[in-house]
Amino acid sequence: MKQSVHFIAQTGAVIAAFLLPASARAAEVSVDWPAGWTVSKLAAPSGSEGYRLRAILPGTNNKPLAVIELTVLKRITSGNFNLPVEFHKVQDAMQQGFAQLNATVSCTASSQTSFGGLDALETTCTAGKDGANFVKQVIDIGGGSEHAYSLTYSASPNGFDEHLPPFVEVRAKLPALN
Repeated sequence: MKQSVHFIAQTGAVIAAFLLPASARAAEVSVDWPAGWTVSKLAAPSGSEGYRLRAILPGTNNKPLAVIELTVLKRITSGNFNLPVEFHKVQDAMQQGFAQLNATVSCTASSQTSFGGLDALETTCTAGKDGANFVKQVIDIGGGSEHAYSLTYSASPNGFDEHLPPFVEVRAKLPALN
Protein backbone atom coordinates (compact mmCIF):
# COMPACT_ATOMS: atom_id res chain seq x y z
CA MET A 1 0.00 0.00 0.00
CA LYS A 2 2.93 2.34 0.61
CA GLN A 3 3.69 2.39 -3.13
CA SER A 4 0.06 3.16 -3.95
CA VAL A 5 -0.07 6.05 -1.46
CA HIS A 6 3.12 7.50 -2.93
CA PHE A 7 1.87 7.08 -6.46
CA ILE A 8 -1.57 8.50 -5.73
CA ALA A 9 0.10 11.61 -4.34
CA GLN A 10 2.29 11.89 -7.46
CA THR A 11 -0.38 11.22 -10.07
CA GLY A 12 -2.10 14.61 -9.83
CA ALA A 13 1.20 16.41 -10.29
CA VAL A 14 2.10 14.29 -13.33
CA ILE A 15 -1.29 14.85 -14.91
CA ALA A 16 -1.19 18.58 -14.22
CA ALA A 17 2.30 18.88 -15.66
CA PHE A 18 1.24 17.38 -18.98
CA LEU A 19 -1.98 19.29 -19.45
CA LEU A 20 -1.64 22.61 -21.19
CA PRO A 21 0.70 25.07 -19.44
CA ALA A 22 -0.94 28.11 -17.94
CA SER A 23 -0.52 31.87 -17.99
CA ALA A 24 -3.24 33.40 -15.80
CA ARG A 25 -4.93 32.56 -12.51
CA ALA A 26 -7.48 29.76 -12.76
CA ALA A 27 -10.81 30.42 -11.04
CA GLU A 28 -11.64 28.05 -8.19
CA VAL A 29 -14.27 25.40 -8.85
CA SER A 30 -16.79 24.71 -6.11
CA VAL A 31 -16.93 20.95 -5.51
CA ASP A 32 -19.50 19.09 -3.41
CA TRP A 33 -17.12 16.59 -1.76
CA PRO A 34 -18.41 13.42 -0.08
CA ALA A 35 -18.91 13.48 3.70
CA GLY A 36 -16.01 12.02 5.65
CA TRP A 37 -13.35 12.80 3.04
CA THR A 38 -10.49 15.16 3.94
CA VAL A 39 -10.07 17.92 1.34
CA SER A 40 -6.96 19.99 0.66
CA LYS A 41 -5.97 22.53 -1.97
CA LEU A 42 -2.58 21.96 -3.58
CA ALA A 43 -0.51 24.09 -5.92
CA ALA A 44 -0.19 23.25 -9.58
CA PRO A 45 3.21 22.00 -10.75
CA SER A 46 5.95 24.55 -11.24
CA GLY A 47 5.39 26.55 -14.40
CA SER A 48 1.63 25.98 -14.42
CA GLU A 49 -1.06 28.34 -13.19
CA GLY A 50 -3.90 26.57 -11.50
CA TYR A 51 -4.48 24.26 -8.57
CA ARG A 52 -5.42 20.77 -7.47
CA LEU A 53 -8.22 19.88 -5.07
CA ARG A 54 -7.58 16.53 -3.39
CA ALA A 55 -10.11 14.60 -1.30
CA ILE A 56 -8.81 11.64 0.70
CA LEU A 57 -10.96 8.99 2.35
CA PRO A 58 -8.94 8.19 5.46
CA GLY A 59 -8.61 4.62 6.64
CA THR A 60 -7.03 3.09 9.69
CA ASN A 61 -3.70 4.59 10.78
CA ASN A 62 -4.41 7.54 8.40
CA LYS A 63 -3.72 5.38 5.34
CA PRO A 64 -5.90 6.59 2.47
CA LEU A 65 -8.56 4.18 1.26
CA ALA A 66 -9.26 6.28 -1.83
CA VAL A 67 -8.37 9.63 -3.39
CA ILE A 68 -10.36 11.91 -5.70
CA GLU A 69 -8.50 14.80 -7.29
CA LEU A 70 -9.58 17.66 -9.54
CA THR A 71 -6.81 19.54 -11.34
CA VAL A 72 -7.62 22.90 -12.95
CA LEU A 73 -5.11 24.66 -15.21
CA LYS A 74 -5.49 27.91 -17.13
CA ARG A 75 -4.91 27.42 -20.88
CA ILE A 76 -2.43 29.69 -22.66
CA THR A 77 -3.82 28.97 -26.11
CA SER A 78 -7.24 29.92 -27.37
CA GLY A 79 -9.53 27.88 -29.54
CA ASN A 80 -10.75 24.34 -29.27
CA PHE A 81 -9.23 22.04 -26.68
CA ASN A 82 -7.66 19.10 -28.54
CA LEU A 83 -9.00 16.41 -26.24
CA PRO A 84 -7.48 13.31 -27.90
CA VAL A 85 -4.00 14.86 -28.03
CA GLU A 86 -4.09 16.10 -24.43
CA PHE A 87 -5.55 12.83 -23.17
CA HIS A 88 -2.80 10.77 -24.79
CA LYS A 89 -0.11 13.11 -23.39
CA VAL A 90 -1.47 12.51 -19.89
CA GLN A 91 -1.80 8.76 -20.39
CA ASP A 92 1.77 8.49 -21.71
CA ALA A 93 3.13 10.57 -18.81
CA MET A 94 1.26 8.43 -16.29
CA GLN A 95 2.67 5.23 -17.80
CA GLN A 96 6.19 6.71 -17.73
CA GLY A 97 5.69 7.58 -14.06
CA PHE A 98 4.82 3.97 -13.29
CA ALA A 99 7.83 2.79 -15.30
CA GLN A 100 10.09 4.95 -13.10
CA LEU A 101 8.73 2.99 -10.12
CA ASN A 102 9.59 -0.25 -11.98
CA ALA A 103 5.88 -0.94 -12.12
CA THR A 104 3.72 -2.04 -15.00
CA VAL A 105 0.41 -0.47 -15.95
CA SER A 106 -2.47 -1.54 -18.12
CA CYS A 107 -5.26 0.81 -19.16
CA THR A 108 -8.60 0.33 -20.82
CA ALA A 109 -9.22 1.91 -24.21
CA SER A 110 -10.35 5.51 -23.82
CA SER A 111 -14.08 6.11 -23.77
CA GLN A 112 -16.28 9.18 -23.99
CA THR A 113 -17.61 10.68 -20.78
CA SER A 114 -18.36 14.15 -19.50
CA PHE A 115 -18.02 16.25 -16.37
CA GLY A 116 -18.93 19.83 -15.60
CA GLY A 117 -20.74 20.04 -18.94
CA LEU A 118 -17.52 19.29 -20.86
CA ASP A 119 -16.81 16.44 -23.22
CA ALA A 120 -14.10 14.27 -21.71
CA LEU A 121 -12.16 11.07 -22.28
CA GLU A 122 -11.75 8.42 -19.61
CA THR A 123 -9.54 5.43 -18.97
CA THR A 124 -9.20 3.03 -16.07
CA CYS A 125 -5.69 1.86 -15.26
CA THR A 126 -4.28 -0.78 -12.96
CA ALA A 127 -0.65 -0.72 -11.85
CA GLY A 128 1.38 -3.47 -10.30
CA LYS A 129 4.83 -4.57 -9.36
CA ASP A 130 6.29 -8.03 -8.87
CA GLY A 131 3.00 -9.63 -9.94
CA ALA A 132 0.80 -7.77 -7.45
CA ASN A 133 -1.48 -4.87 -8.37
CA PHE A 134 -1.21 -1.94 -5.96
CA VAL A 135 -3.42 0.82 -7.40
CA LYS A 136 -6.39 1.19 -9.73
CA GLN A 137 -7.35 4.58 -11.17
CA VAL A 138 -9.97 6.31 -13.25
CA ILE A 139 -8.56 9.25 -15.19
CA ASP A 140 -10.92 11.73 -16.87
CA ILE A 141 -9.51 14.58 -18.98
CA GLY A 142 -11.54 17.48 -20.37
CA GLY A 143 -11.03 21.03 -21.46
CA GLY A 144 -12.94 24.19 -22.11
CA SER A 145 -12.20 27.51 -23.72
CA GLU A 146 -10.22 28.78 -20.72
CA HIS A 147 -9.12 25.78 -18.64
CA ALA A 148 -7.89 22.19 -18.87
CA TYR A 149 -9.15 19.71 -16.27
CA SER A 150 -8.37 16.28 -14.95
CA LEU A 151 -10.58 14.39 -12.55
CA THR A 152 -9.08 11.25 -11.07
CA TYR A 153 -10.08 8.52 -8.65
CA SER A 154 -7.50 6.16 -7.13
CA ALA A 155 -7.82 3.26 -4.70
CA SER A 156 -6.33 -0.13 -4.00
CA PRO A 157 -7.67 -2.79 -6.38
CA ASN A 158 -9.48 -4.47 -3.45
CA GLY A 159 -11.27 -1.26 -2.39
CA PHE A 160 -11.77 0.26 -5.84
CA ASP A 161 -15.38 -0.79 -6.48
CA GLU A 162 -16.43 -0.08 -2.88
CA HIS A 163 -15.26 3.54 -2.97
CA LEU A 164 -16.10 4.32 -6.62
CA PRO A 165 -19.67 5.67 -6.02
CA PRO A 166 -18.49 8.92 -4.34
CA PHE A 167 -16.29 9.65 -7.40
CA VAL A 168 -19.23 9.08 -9.73
CA GLU A 169 -21.33 11.42 -7.57
CA VAL A 170 -18.63 14.15 -7.52
CA ARG A 171 -18.30 13.92 -11.30
CA ALA A 172 -22.07 14.16 -11.79
CA LYS A 173 -22.40 17.19 -9.47
CA LEU A 174 -19.52 19.31 -10.81
CA PRO A 175 -20.71 22.78 -11.81
CA ALA A 176 -20.41 24.01 -15.40
CA LEU A 177 -16.74 24.33 -16.33
CA ASN A 178 -15.13 26.37 -19.12
